[in-house]
Amino acid sequence: MVCYWKDGSAQKTNLSLDFKNSSNGTLQYSKEADLTPGLYWYYYSVTNSQYPGTYDIAASSFAITERPVGFVNNGLADNGVVSNGLLTLKWLANDPEGSNVTYRLYFGKDSSSLGQIYEGPLSEFTLKSLDYGTQYFWQVETIDNYGATSFSKVYSFATIATIKRSFNYPNPFNPTTDKTHIVVDMPQNGSVSINIYSEFGDLVWQRRLDNLPSGINEIEYNGTDDSGSVLYNGSYVCVIKKLYGSKEEKIPANYLCIVCVFKHWVFGAKNIVFLAWAICCGLWQGRNGLRAIR
Repeated sequence: MVCYWKDGSAQKTNLSLDFKNSSNGTLQYSKEADLTPGLYWYYYSVTNSQYPGTYDIAASSFAITERPVGFVNNGLADNGVVSNGLLTLKWLANDPEGSNVTYRLYFGKDSSSLGQIYEGPLSEFTLKSLDYGTQYFWQVETIDNYGATSFSKVYSFATIATIKRSFNYPNPFNPTTDKTHIVVDMPQNGSVSINIYSEFGDLVWQRRLDNLPSGINEIEYNGTDDSGSVLYNGSYVCVIKKLYGSKEEKIPANYLCIVCVFKHWVFGAKNIVFLAWAICCGLWQGRNGLRAIR
């Protein structure tokens, strides 16, 4: 007979076992039982008609659980291409029984031999100072309270090659539907200040970002001024300064072209012509701006 009970419950169930077979002098007994997920304790009680009394075997435990499911990659899309400065991997998985889960993140350059770089409850991890022009692979293992695990597929991404000039993409861009990314190469850890001016010389947006790692860093810009208002169509000048301790490096100006059809224009034949002109102007100026960067 086996006596079992669910962890935290005072109700115990006795289950008589049926003889199945014997092998090498060992008698085997078993019995099926329908149990809900959870942690259970149990012990065996053995009786023998040849000997008086009952012999109880020390209590042990087992768990009934389902593996974590529903893994979702909430960050970079599979096979994406990114800068090598900072990259935050994000994911999420669920335990069917609603308990908390723990994650293990595996990472490396060879998909067949990934190494563990993180274990904990957080569903994101930031990678820093990756190599240029390299393909990386990552995978997440999800563990529930009882130790049941499930693995995600193996994802991959690549870093861009070494750059010598700062630039932004896309350029031109429409701030009502898109954002542009200002790409800056940091030879060493430091800070960056970014000032964006109108073509009349008015400062419309400025930011300083500290503690940037060495390598390629991307700064997202949404085409607004410091008050949060979307800028008007046109070309804007972006001035970047890199700061390494007491050293300051100023990058020659780059051009950002903002094209916003729906916010500032009434659609018509003249506007379509002007749109084409603005795009060409932005591409030409951006190209010249890039040429000026060292």
